[in-house]
Amino acid sequence: MKNSFRVLIALCLCATIGASAFAAPQGGPAGGMGKMRGAKMGGMGRMAQELGLTDAQKAKIKAILQTQMPQMKALRENKTLTPEQKMTKMRALRMAQMKKMEAILTPAQRKKVAAMRAQQRGQRGGPM
Repeated sequence: MKNSFRVLIALCLCATIGASAFAAPQGGPAGGMGKMRGAKMGGMGRMAQELGLTDAQKAKIKAILQTQMPQMKALRENKTLTPEQKMTKMRALRMAQMKKMEAILTPAQRKKVAAMRAQQRGQRGGPM
């Protein structure tokens, strides 16, 4: 169960990065943030390719991420919550998002995500 949770967190993080890539304008000013954004936001494309996501799966994940983004932004900007409360609420949002995204993946894709996470943990030297 703990391993599944970690896999879901990893998927969520990659998907969140990917949502930004989907939302990012294509071609912008050369240099500056445009270059940085492109390099940083390529994660979802690579993950989608490695998992062999279909266009339908990509569209569903994009919709999930676009729904969550304003909610996360509102939490970050909320001045009435303590940092601990914000973290708790953000975790709850991410968990809900991960469950929705996991439901989109096939069993083989879920297995690949678990393997990718295990490899990342090994490279970083610890659990995530």
